[in-house]
Amino acid sequence: MNGRIYVGSPVSTDNIPAAFYKWFEKVKGPEGFATMEVRGGEIQVVRVKMLAENVKAVEQLNYGKITADSSGVFLERTYIPRYSKDKDEIVLEQ
Repeated sequence: MNGRIYVGSPVSTDNIPAAFYKWFEKVKGPEGFATMEVRGGEIQVVRVKMLAENVKAVEQLNYGKITADSSGVFLERTYIPRYSKDKDEIVLEQ
C-alpha cells in the first residue's frame, strides 16, 4: 500500500451515474472552468479552475494551486472522483 485509501469504483464513461453530474456541477460552480481526464473509458481526474480576485486567495487555502495567465488569476483544484454504489454519490479518493 502506498498510503492511499480506495473507496468506490472509477466512474465509467459507458454509464455515468446521475450523481456524477450533480457533483460535477457543484464543484464547478457558476463561473468555474472544468476539465476531465479520461483514460481507458474511465474518468481519472477532474480539474476545476475558479477565477480568483488576486493571489490573496491562498490565505486560508488547505489545498489547491494558484495559476495566472493573461486572462487572470485562477485557483485550481484537482479531484479524483469515485462512485459509491452503496451511497449513490461521488466520493473523493484520498
